[in-house]
Amino acid sequence: MAVGHVCDLRRRERARAAVPLDDDVPSGDPADDWQAAWRDEHLRWALARATARASDRDARAFRALLAGCDATAVAAELGLRRNHVYKIKSRLLAEVRRLLERVQSH
Repeated sequence: MAVGHVCDLRRRERARAAVPLDDDVPSGDPADDWQAAWRDEHLRWALARATARASDRDARAFRALLAGCDATAVAAELGLRRNHVYKIKSRLLAEVRRLLERVQSH
C-alpha cells in the first residue's frame, strides 16, 4: 500500500532527525510522570473512540495523517480529493477534543 510506504519513509526521516526532548525523560517527580501518563492514556482512548465511530475509509485517512503522511498521497490512495481528507481530519480532531473535554469535566 502506497500510503503505508510513504508513512514508513516519513517515520524513518523523523527518527533520524529526532532530538530527545525533556518531555521524554522522566521528571523525577512521580506526580508529574503520573499526570503525563494519565494525559497520554486519555488521548489514546479519545483517538481510538473517535476512529471507531468513523467509517473505515475516514479512520484510515485520519491515522495516515497522524502518522505524518502527506494529504495528497492519502487522498490518492483512498480515491478522495485532498480537501476531503482535510475535512475528515478536522471532523475527527473536533471529536477527539470533544471527548477529551467530556473526560476532563468529570
